[in-house]
Amino acid sequence: MGDTPKTEVNNKLVQIIDGDGQFTPVDNLREQIKDWDFLNKGFDYFVVAILGCQSSGKSTLLNYLFGTSFQTMEAQEGRTQTTLGVWMGRSKAKSAKDETILVFDVEGTDSRERGEQAAMFERKTSLFSLALAEVLIVNMWHTDVGRYNAGNIALLKTVFELNLQLFSKKGGTKTLILFLIRDHIPRETPLEKLKGIILKDMSNIWESLIKPPEFVNSKAEDFFDFQFTALPHKVLAEDEFYKGIDALRSRFVDAHSPEFILGKEYHKDVPADGFVPYAENIWQVVKENKDLDLPTQKEMLAMYRCDEISAEAKRHFDETMASTRKSLEKGELVQNFGPTATEAYQNALVEYDGPSSRYHPDVAKNKREVLANKLNDDLYAMFQKLLLRLLERSVTFFEKQLADALPKDGSAVLEFGKLKEEVVNATLKYFRDIAQGSLLSGSNWSYEQEERELVQIINKQIAVVKKVQLEKLMKEIKTQFNTTVLKPLDKILENPVPEMWSQIRDNFKAGKEKLSQFLQDRLQGYELSEEETVERLEELQMNSFTQLKEKFQEKAKYLPFLMSKKFEQLFNLDENQLPRRWKPTDDIKSFFLTAREKTESLLEQFSLLRLQDEHDSLKYLDNSTSDVDDKFVILTRDEAQVIKDKFYKDTQSNYLQALRDQENVNSVSSIPAFVIILILILGFDEFWAILTSPLLLILTVMLGGGFYVVYMMNMLGPAQSILQGLFRTSLKGAQVMIQKQLNPTPTPDPKKDN
Repeated sequence: MGDTPKTEVNNKLVQIIDGDGQFTPVDNLREQIKDWDFLNKGFDYFVVAILGCQSSGKSTLLNYLFGTSFQTMEAQEGRTQTTLGVWMGRSKAKSAKDETILVFDVEGTDSRERGEQAAMFERKTSLFSLALAEVLIVNMWHTDVGRYNAGNIALLKTVFELNLQLFSKKGGTKTLILFLIRDHIPRETPLEKLKGIILKDMSNIWESLIKPPEFVNSKAEDFFDFQFTALPHKVLAEDEFYKGIDALRSRFVDAHSPEFILGKEYHKDVPADGFVPYAENIWQVVKENKDLDLPTQKEMLAMYRCDEISAEAKRHFDETMASTRKSLEKGELVQNFGPTATEAYQNALVEYDGPSSRYHPDVAKNKREVLANKLNDDLYAMFQKLLLRLLERSVTFFEKQLADALPKDGSAVLEFGKLKEEVVNATLKYFRDIAQGSLLSGSNWSYEQEERELVQIINKQIAVVKKVQLEKLMKEIKTQFNTTVLKPLDKILENPVPEMWSQIRDNFKAGKEKLSQFLQDRLQGYELSEEETVERLEELQMNSFTQLKEKFQEKAKYLPFLMSKKFEQLFNLDENQLPRRWKPTDDIKSFFLTAREKTESLLEQFSLLRLQDEHDSLKYLDNSTSDVDDKFVILTRDEAQVIKDKFYKDTQSNYLQALRDQENVNSVSSIPAFVIILILILGFDEFWAILTSPLLLILTVMLGGGFYVVYMMNMLGPAQSILQGLFRTSLKGAQVMIQKQLNPTPTPDPKKDN
């Protein structure tokens, strides 16, 4: 019992305020007390400060009560100043609720060392202690009770004045003043007697104060609770002294004690993690002799600490979202962004709410809103990047879905409207699922703008694809028209007849109506307006007309061949389609003019598209019709005239050849009968020689057969022309040879040349 209590906790002491009135830097102070397990205590702590005269045993008392190790005075060296400024230690013993007790050892009053400056410094340290401590221990000797300076009357007056000042501004909690009377001898002066004297002195001090109007009728007890205890002499009654120490200690730690000191009603409501900066702010205000406004200081502390708490929560939030942020910056589409962001957001606010809830509620709320806005802004910026990536991915998704849905053979889609609806709905579902899952829970985020942008992109691409598909459909219609209507025309136009246009009109009309109905049925799947449908049907009409006209224009290029072919059939072939044998009685000119006239009718048939019944009677090429629409014209009059002239020129040879053939027939048939009989009689021997000679017989049969074939093919004229040409050529060659024989070229004489 006689030894200073041992401590199992760190008994390191820190000097809050040095002897020159300088406050230890906050970071240094925090570093020094980090092993105390204090900064995370919240409101679960108390501050006990001791005031009293210099060298009155304050440090020794605190060491015994709380297991601290404040420096104490060596009595043998004289009664000198030991504690300078304000020191802080942590109590070994905790309260029954595991609350930490911080102990302030304040520099003693009435010191010789400070001299005349003592009063000013005492006032500042007293105000500092009063602002922070729930319990003020006033340490005094029993012999000093009733004295002014030794009895701390001046000090207590200062405390009262300062507390009145604080109370008027904050209307706060009471402060407990515990009078600790040292070296008390109960049989000389009972404690109750000393208590009465002290209370009377407190009343007198209070009455002497100049109070604000609202506190004129107040009492000291309205602002302070007073408790009293006494300790016997440490040397003369050592056992009783230590018993008194134990009893007093229990009043600090035993919540069930009827005399328990550390009640919640005295709390200053400064969170442990903000205690150091708060104490610094208090001291700076006190040191500069400014009016101490504790509510303002608490608000300042709240702002300071809430900023720190917010920064720490934000730092942890940034660490959590770092990988997500990096992925988004790389252009990746982050999955489960919404749950990740929500969890990080809520965790950051939870991390903030815990410690910040101990500070000024309005400040904590405002700072929470600031933090929430920062978190929201950061996450929203990431969300915007995600939406940008999602928009790109959704467009790619749409393009792939559309490509997969379109026919692989390149044909037009059957029901484009249905295909569009399926692809668009799938794309929007893809976009909305990811976008909705990326929202921050409880936020007002929206992806409507990006969705509208996606819809615009989709609509543009749909319009392009729709146009392409319609063009394919129209191309398919043109192909069908070519197959069902134009292809059969080839057979008709191979052997055109005057009645062909009636058949062409019927086929053209039937095929066009069939394709129009087919197109109209197909267009219903493209969600076209009535106006657009009419335009496409009109396009079909125009395409059909154009295709038919192009078909005839293409055939018109081969019209000279058709005319030549038809003329050959009419002029050079008989009714059995065999080569015509011209007789001497045939009127070749009449045959020729008739065939040419019938052949010329092809020009009129190919000059116009006769798609209306009244067109059959039109004579375009003879200039008798002048009001023909140019769109129906296949061959202009000039083009037809060129073809006609060439036809006339080409057929002249046919006419002349026919005349020559007829002449040859006439020459053969004009030989008299007696000449034939005379030839048979005179050439009997030759005929007999031929009949008896196989070689001559075969040669004669071949020549006769060849002559007969030439005759039957009406080729005597051309054969005669060939023979005459050969005869003339042979004759000319013979003449040249005879001339060379009659007029030889002289041989040069070498000697004469020399």
